[in-house]
Amino acid sequence: MDKIWLLFTFCFLAQLGRIEGEGIKLKVESSEDKVQIDKSTHFDLSLIHSDKASSNGSIVIIINSSKPAIIEVPKKVHLKFDQKKRSVTIHARGIGKATISCVIQNDTSEDGHASFNIRAVHSMPLMIINAVIGWLYFVAWSISFYPQVYLNWKRQSVIGLNFDFVAYNITGFIAYGLFNIGMFWIPEVQHQYFAKHPGGVNPVRANDRGDQKVSLISKVLLAGAWLFAAVALVVTLFDKITWLTYLYYFSYIKIGVTLIKYIPQAWMNYRRKSTIGWSIR
Repeated sequence: MDKIWLLFTFCFLAQLGRIEGEGIKLKVESSEDKVQIDKSTHFDLSLIHSDKASSNGSIVIIINSSKPAIIEVPKKVHLKFDQKKRSVTIHARGIGKATISCVIQNDTSEDGHASFNIRAVHSMPLMIINAVIGWLYFVAWSISFYPQVYLNWKRQSVIGLNFDFVAYNITGFIAYGLFNIGMFWIPEVQHQYFAKHPGGVNPVRANDRGDQKVSLISKVLLAGAWLFAAVALVVTLFDKITWLTYLYYFSYIKIGVTLIKYIPQAWMNYRRKSTIGWSIR
């Protein structure tokens, strides 16, 4: 008889908890997505009521950090039904990214769950400096291509511009572009990256030709690079490697191109004993 009474009481309390949470939606608001190590920030919890929800008492919110060694949060807080919002403190203990999940106790519905991502960094001022330097580099790098275009237009000729250099550049920038697109815009790749590097930071964000042509050596090297990329794509499609690894291969192609792309132009300038046709601005 006692066992039956205990079972009845447990079922009643579980049903009461479900009824109490019915018609309630948990809302999480965070104005910051970064916090400096050994510093604290906060996020706000609030409840959106329906007519069925009780306006008395309070509700328990269970809080979990996916990386407690990086981001520390309280395990649970009480939020009153008539309370507009409850501020919860976050403390950064290490470097990396974590997901903060908040769940209404005994509520398994989607409305009873909310989460957000936050990153712990070494220094907030350093993050701003990095962003400024990055944009300055981007502008300078973009402008750097136009003197060569202007020189070609002014001379009405591309004689003096080594075509191996152009071919290497095209391959390098395509590989670089694909790597950046994957790392910046594809969530699956970002997830793979942070799974592999939990404390990492996303690294990213025919006129007159004379007798010039792309050399045989350049054709062989570029064909090998693109053949490698094609084979790696097939391997990736069959789930033998991840998309993150595939994009890493493009970054390796870009590095290789950067290492060798100036050699043909320098050799050509040496043989011609001239830099005419090659913009050095």
